[in-house]
Amino acid sequence: MKHIEKKAPPRSFTEHIPSSGKWAEFSRTRKKHTKQYMLEQEQNHLCCYCEKNIKGADAHIEHIRPKRDYPELTFEYSNLLVSCQGTHCSPDEEDTTVYICGHKKDSNFDEDLFLDPSQLRDISAYFEFDDNGGISPSAKDPIKASYMINLLQLNEPQLAQSRENVAKGIRINLMKAGANPASRQKLKTILANESQDFISFLRHYFNPIVS
Repeated sequence: MKHIEKKAPPRSFTEHIPSSGKWAEFSRTRKKHTKQYMLEQEQNHLCCYCEKNIKGADAHIEHIRPKRDYPELTFEYSNLLVSCQGTHCSPDEEDTTVYICGHKKDSNFDEDLFLDPSQLRDISAYFEFDDNGGISPSAKDPIKASYMINLLQLNEPQLAQSRENVAKGIRINLMKAGANPASRQKLKTILANESQDFISFLRHYFNPIVS
């Protein structure tokens, strides 16, 4: 996970909040515009939890503090992020099982344990990766980090494999190009791309090469 800098909400959001305060009455079009704004202006098109690069159709607006227990925050813009649908881990495109992230979290939320990526600038410091795409708690606060990993299923085997596959693809392309200054610069460019799939993992994976 990486920090997400929230910005001022778009007018398409603030000017169309239903008087009832009910999310179901916020139109599909307004939800779509709000989701697109957050992806483009705040999240660099990455899922707020797993960092998969996502498009609007593959994502949903996530209430950090769930509507069920915090109805007063339903339209609090600082409580909204965009999560993937949680289905991209499956190798079967027709599999709609929710494996990870926001829909997996659902309405589960512990105020004392949840690590909010929009509030914690150093959120990435709570986690460590291994070279096989696995994620684990760092020494910073292993109890909270473990809670997040389990809540969002961030160690789901297919997700870990997806992280590793992206890294392997980049490594293969670099090997084909040969060890030279141009390849090193290309890798630095990839690692500077905030829209890159699983960017936190890739920075861990390739740090020994570029540091």
